[in-house]
Amino acid sequence: MKNKLTQLAKGIYNVKTWRWTVLAMLAVLISGAVYYAINFLETSRPHVTISKKELKKGKVNKDLTQTDEVESEATFEDFNAKYKALSRKIPKAEWKLTKREMTEAEYEVEYKKYQENVQSIAEMRGSYLFNGMTPPDYLNYPDAPTRVKMFPYSMKGFMDDILKGYDTDSTDFDTKIRIVEKMEHFMDMTDKKGLDTLLVDKFKSVLVNSKDLSIEEIKAVEKLHKSVTKTPLVFSLTAANSPQERQAELFKMYEAAANGEITEARFTQLDALVKQLKTKKVKDTVVVLNVLASAMKTDFTKYKEEGESVDELEMQCIDDFFMSGKIDFTKDDVENKYNKYTDLFGKKLEAANLEKKAREILRKENRKTAGDFVFNGLLFAFIGVIIVFLAKLNSRLKTNNTI
Repeated sequence: MKNKLTQLAKGIYNVKTWRWTVLAMLAVLISGAVYYAINFLETSRPHVTISKKELKKGKVNKDLTQTDEVESEATFEDFNAKYKALSRKIPKAEWKLTKREMTEAEYEVEYKKYQENVQSIAEMRGSYLFNGMTPPDYLNYPDAPTRVKMFPYSMKGFMDDILKGYDTDSTDFDTKIRIVEKMEHFMDMTDKKGLDTLLVDKFKSVLVNSKDLSIEEIKAVEKLHKSVTKTPLVFSLTAANSPQERQAELFKMYEAAANGEITEARFTQLDALVKQLKTKKVKDTVVVLNVLASAMKTDFTKYKEEGESVDELEMQCIDDFFMSGKIDFTKDDVENKYNKYTDLFGKKLEAANLEKKAREILRKENRKTAGDFVFNGLLFAFIGVIIVFLAKLNSRLKTNNTI
């Protein structure tokens, strides 16, 4: 033991040991100086440019390196083939122009009608004023005609308006093809009469708002709708629509699906919800479809943390209200009660998030305090061990020298 301690003491006081120690400290010193120099130099500002999408949204991307450039797998030829095939299905529609300038003769006819209309309105307004009465609002003077005549059912204008809502550029042929496929899907649901008018009047808003809605999801919405109505959908300009089709409610469901993120699990839950409503004696198809739309609109995105499930909270809310059995409802109050429930659910999520943040702050402070205690404890323990070791070593060396 004595020999081991002697060897240890010689090792500690060995010049070679201290030489390596000095070299190690110099390496640390040089590394620190280089790291300091790297961080001492002034950083350059990243190259800044505004993409077309940022300009359109009026908002810059969080990632400064994001350029919004679209890499489309489809080519112009692919899209053009689909577009021409679509145009052949509506040969009488306007596919090239959105407006035209009237001839002088046409403009004179329109202007003459305008003057006659103004004169007629002036006479009627005069009659009201002569009798001491205020003319009704509908007796306003019309705007003068312009020489440019717009085509309200132009398919070119229709496509242009839809693309404006998709936040994309002219080279994104994948998106353009998806739009054409959606148009073809909606055309298949019609009686093929006046397709250009039907597309503009019935489906334009759906197509504009469905940029995040795939054709498979559109079909899933329609399947869910039909499971309630039990009636096929046929859109027509000439034939009267059956009230049992519930077309207005279908468009509410389209809107709800387009504005939310409806996963396959959510659709499965919505199917179960239809069956649950039937067991609760809610059989009115309008009520059921409106409840489904409300369930699809349920969105707690603003309360979610990064990485949290896209629809877990929404599905929990729907299950709690409809499936748990703790909430009583009837066909007359189910919509109002559910909307009130989702509002309260959101407020409670917000309160829970605040409480969690408060606990996180407290735990962070506690960890810092505990870390300080551990560091100081280890430091003083290490110093104590060194002192004791050196004291014993010094005592041993003195004993050896005495001997």
